[in-house]
Amino acid sequence: MPHITIDDVVIELTRKKVKYLRVAINPSLGNVRVSAPMRMKEDFIQAFLVSRMPWIKKHLAKYMPITPREIIPPEQQRVIDKAHRHQLQKVLPELIHKWTTIIGVELSEYKIKKMKTRWGTCNTRARRIWINLELAKKSLNCLEYIIVHELVHLLERSHNRRFKLFMDQFMPEWRVYREELKRSVLTG
Repeated sequence: MPHITIDDVVIELTRKKVKYLRVAINPSLGNVRVSAPMRMKEDFIQAFLVSRMPWIKKHLAKYMPITPREIIPPEQQRVIDKAHRHQLQKVLPELIHKWTTIIGVELSEYKIKKMKTRWGTCNTRARRIWINLELAKKSLNCLEYIIVHELVHLLERSHNRRFKLFMDQFMPEWRVYREELKRSVLTG
């Protein structure tokens, strides 16, 4: 895979059938990737990356640990994940019931899933939500925030003004929990 180096930052370049340049930082590995349209000139890509370098460095600094992360063997990680899944399975039924009643929505199902980039997702058509396994490591307030957030999507699909008004109505302190999760690194 080709690489571009700018200010001592090595960036993996991937060419795809996309319209726009996209920069992504993998928090668990601390690496930077850029996806670029197939025919875009490398000079243009480099100029774009130079312009985004303050953002890239800011996020790299946020994600890069001061000390190397402990590497957990896969079999041990499976045991940890199983314990976290069990922990969530114990509390989710009551929390889901509580919040579907308060919000006044019906949910067909909810599932727990290890996700790399999201704390939760909602399929409005199937009326199903997914909760990130990593939430087992977070406060109960953060878990409830994600549940409320995903359930509110059954009332309003996008993150518009109406969505935020619903969030304010059902969980006035939701912004505090959102910020707490934003400071966290997903490792899924």
